Amino acid sequence: MPKSVYGWGYQQERARLLASGGLCVHCDLRPATEADHQPPLSRHLHVEGSGCCLLVPSCSRCARLQAGMLGGGVARPRVAAPEFVEPDGFGVGDAVWDVPWLDDLRGVPENGWWPRLMTVPHRRAAGSIGDEFVEWVRVELGVTLRWWQRLVAVRLLEVDAAGMLVWTAALLTLARQCGKSLFVRCLADWRSEQAWRFGEPQLVLHTADTLEHAKAVWNLAHRRAGALGFGLRRAAGEYAISKPDGEWLVRSQSATVGYSASLAIGDECHDIKVETIEQKLGATTIEMAQSQLLLVSTASSECTELFPMRRAGALARLDDPDNELIVEWSAPRGASVLDETARRQASPHWHDRRADEIRGHAERAAPYEGQPHPHELVVGVRTQWHNEWRPPGVLGVKGDVLIDAERWAAARCDDDSVGPLVIGVEDHRGQGAAVGFCGRLPDERLVIGGQLCDSRADAYALAAAAAVDRPGSTLVIGASLSGDPALEDIDVVALSRAGANTETPPALTMLRDMVAVGRVVHDGSPELDDQMVEVRVKDGAGGLHLVIGPRSDLLRAAVWALRETVTSPAPEPAIH
Repeated sequence: MPKSVYGWGYQQERARLLASGGLCVHCDLRPATEADHQPPLSRHLHVEGSGCCLLVPSCSRCARLQAGMLGGGVARPRVAAPEFVEPDGFGVGDAVWDVPWLDDLRGVPENGWWPRLMTVPHRRAAGSIGDEFVEWVRVELGVTLRWWQRLVAVRLLEVDAAGMLVWTAALLTLARQCGKSLFVRCLADWRSEQAWRFGEPQLVLHTADTLEHAKAVWNLAHRRAGALGFGLRRAAGEYAISKPDGEWLVRSQSATVGYSASLAIGDECHDIKVETIEQKLGATTIEMAQSQLLLVSTASSECTELFPMRRAGALARLDDPDNELIVEWSAPRGASVLDETARRQASPHWHDRRADEIRGHAERAAPYEGQPHPHELVVGVRTQWHNEWRPPGVLGVKGDVLIDAERWAAARCDDDSVGPLVIGVEDHRGQGAAVGFCGRLPDERLVIGGQLCDSRADAYALAAAAAVDRPGSTLVIGASLSGDPALEDIDVVALSRAGANTETPPALTMLRDMVAVGRVVHDGSPELDDQMVEVRVKDGAGGLHLVIGPRSDLLRAAVWALRETVTSPAPEPAIH
């Protein structure tokens, strides 16, 4: 099988560089999976062994970012992402909580837990009207709030010596199913009926990741509203409760402009866009008296940048608050899924059934915890039940790994194939291409490999050279290459086309299954290794589907070649 254009010396040096398992030198966040030339190959005349450049460990994402920068023809300096370190927080016995309005709440109930991370009392705070809110909820709504809900209310509604609210923005985050929605409903109902206190009609503007999620909270209040004769409006994309001196509006993310809000709520913030808050919802509170913005969410592996960004800013000021409060129940980052103390720290409301259910999730996830790439079960426990947020600037992981990294590494084979090849060629959105190979070993195992190319022409040239070297080879191409006359110059006995939505899912499934039983190995092609590490898949109709994101043209070309090898009879070399 044709080897990479990089020489054996490069292969050895790359292996030594990555063997230590260190982090990328550019971002210092993600594991290094590539050996990056510095200066880049596109910026110097490379002569292997001459010392013209150094190899440094890089992650695939930073490598792609660098490639994008250099693609414009101008080399630009890379700025490493700052390291994000969570503070320790203040325990319930810390002197920072020695304020009279917290005295009763510092007696944490047996089924509760003090927030792991919470902003200290505002420097202007002289008290709180939280107890007033709690009593109103009990009398008007018939709801007795849980201890943690009372704590959040007292913190959110801290006031200065003149009785004015001191917090303009707040973040509330804790594990699932603890009562966030009920708290949001109570707060929205209360605030929309407090014109007498705040001196003007009150508008609560409520949005969420989806309109349905915000509407579900609103639905908790509309029966009471109807019984009291308040106005109800249900229309496409518009839900409202109109009160004598206030209103509670539910709107989609795109429909939060044009209002002046007393209380703006961003619910299920893990999937709310940054611009929804920073450019739309947040701006609605500027002109209203004692207005507040409240962002509420549990962590998610697929979150937008909004909550990690706002959270990082609030955590940086835990002991010296500005105007943003954070109240967070969460496990320490990286805690084992089997650590019951960690999961208690994320759930301020605890009972036996909750403990049993979460323990079941944790025990199912535990066997996968040591994998180098997070398994979906582990990610689920750490986000939903540990409430572990990713650092700002780090992309979330969607989908599953195609093949476990250890299994893929164990499937490497240095033996070369014999006889004809199946050669796969795929385009990369007009910005390069890939050539994948599949051949047979003497023991009938199949071996795959390949490399990336700068252009279609380079890919065709590599495929043509392989076809000459291995007479009787066949060619399979991506649909976007069909009809290209340059393909006629490749001397193969057969040419077929692969469709991304038809051939790829079963081919990926075939690769996973055949690697698992030792029927397929690979030749250690570094660029195929990199794509294997980066791509994510999800189960779907017909097999495994690639999650949109990381570059995957080489992987697709290789698995098409594999599937063609398995499903078609081995061609006989042509005799001329």
